[in-house]
Amino acid sequence: MAGEKILIVEDDLAFLRLLKEGLQAERYQVSTARDVFQARIEVKRAPPALMLLDVGLPDESGLDLCRELRAEPRTASLPILFVTGKKSLADKVLGLKLGGDDYLTKPFELPELLARVEALLRRSKGAGGAAESLAEGELRVDLAAHQAYLKGKPLKLWPKEFLLLEAFLRARNRMLTRQHLYEAVWRVPYDGNTRQVDFLVHRLRQRLGPYEDRIVGVRGLGYRFESR
Repeated sequence: MAGEKILIVEDDLAFLRLLKEGLQAERYQVSTARDVFQARIEVKRAPPALMLLDVGLPDESGLDLCRELRAEPRTASLPILFVTGKKSLADKVLGLKLGGDDYLTKPFELPELLARVEALLRRSKGAGGAAESLAEGELRVDLAAHQAYLKGKPLKLWPKEFLLLEAFLRARNRMLTRQHLYEAVWRVPYDGNTRQVDFLVHRLRQRLGPYEDRIVGVRGLGYRFESR
């Protein structure tokens, strides 16, 4: 998704620079705003493909901006990823209920942010109705049909196993935390329960046959799917 425009709304200048440099290194076009007032101007001037939005901004809450953007037809489907220090479950639930597409709490590793950005951009592209598939060698995932294939034969996956495989293939070679995987599969804020993620990863490995060793654990952090 290189070349897509991303708007970062963040008042911490050092953190803003870090995000901007990380995204530009991946060849995204990046614009910035340090408060809601500036963000409104940027969105009106040239709507981005995705917004990274802090909650605690100096003039207004990022939650209010999210609610406002969702109410406008022009920005109703704009992907919004909250990037914030507000970590409570109540904050996450509220952010998602008000229209946020994803919620990432500080601190985090840059590869996880990039993986979430890529996933949201792919999801927004697929929302236009075009069939989309993901492939890795003889492993293929047909997103429109919600079916995975190995060597041309359908794989029998439970819905959550399918969503887990999709998350891995969208972020090949990038480490995904258990929190990211939990929220991508269960579609609710992470509650800290790592066992559910680990068990689901174990079950998916069993389904993948010769591809089971592609899912590699990153000790104490999460997992990645290795492309070879």
